[in-house]
Amino acid sequence: MPKTRNVDIKESFLELEDALRITDSYRLKLRIQSLILTKENKFKERNQLAKFLGVSKSALQ
Repeated sequence: MPKTRNVDIKESFLELEDALRITDSYRLKLRIQSLILTKENKFKERNQLAKFLGVSKSALQ
């Protein structure tokens, strides 16, 4: 079983949503979306998050 890692995201949920709305770059949208989903504790493992976003696990590093 993989180790869990606690990530402290300093931006608020509203700041992340605003950044997601403003950003034009697809790559940045994926990164911001991964921060939002991580902040909401939607996924326990990074593998699940990567699969949901349609990217590889290493792309989330």
